[in-house]
Parts: sequence; C-alpha cells; structure tokens
Amino acid sequence: MIAETKYSPSKYTAMKKILIVEDSPVWAKNIEIFIRQALEELNPKIEFEIDVVEKEQEAIDLIENHNYCLITQDGRLKEGYGVNVIKRINQAHWQKFIAISSEESFLNDCKKKGIPAFERRSAHLCPDDVTLDSVSTTLNFFPLL
Repeated sequence: MIAETKYSPSKYTAMKKILIVEDSPVWAKNIEIFIRQALEELNPKIEFEIDVVEKEQEAIDLIENHNYCLITQDGRLKEGYGVNVIKRINQAHWQKFIAISSEESFLNDCKKKGIPAFERRSAHLCPDDVTLDSVSTTLNFFPLL
C-alpha cells in the first residue's frame, strides 16, 4: 500500500520525492510531519511529494524505479527487514537514506555504511527521542534537497 501526500508551496520550484519506509502508521505520520516541518524551515519554497510504504519489496521496487531525494528506513517491516532493502539496492542510493528504528543492529549496520541513524526507544505516539532539530540538522547535509 502506498500513501501519498503532496505539499506544494510554489508552482515554480522542482518537485522533490521522499519515501518513508515504515510499517507503523503512527510512526509514518510522525516522520512525515517531522520531515515536512524540517523542510519548510530549511526552505519554504521546496515542493515535495511523500510516498509511504510498509513492506520490503515495495520499498525496493519504488527505490529502483523513482528518483527519491530522501528515504527514511525502519529496521523491521510488515514483510521483511530494512537491512535487506539496503543490501538489495544500488549503493548509490545510500546517500539518500536516514535510518529511524528501535532495532540496534540495524542502526549499527547503517552507521557502518555512513547512513545517518536515529534510535527510537519507545512506541509512544510522539517520538520524543527523534527531535525536529536532529532531523533538520541531518537534512541540512543532504545535497539533493
């Protein structure tokens, strides 16, 4: 299942595509809100579209067939694992990833590959351990945005 949200502050800017790979609808929405707020803070003229998927194969198919400028990846998915997504895609896509997960081994694998990784320690409705500041700081270093 692919959920899509569009934010279009200006018709004169290029559309950026973002993929959220997350099996929890609550976390997917929280991550989407964080990314939206962070991007609007960085540059309110960025026009972007967000796709959300919850399965390993869906993520791989979309990554291989679309030009995403940012991909957030969870470690454990409904059908599969985040580490398999990273292993199966072209290494060139790694620079587009941010890992957000409670899976310590997945986060460590990501860090070894140079992928920014944020730990979420709880399943609360509000992800208080993944802050807007940390996401904004990370997004500042993404040359594709």
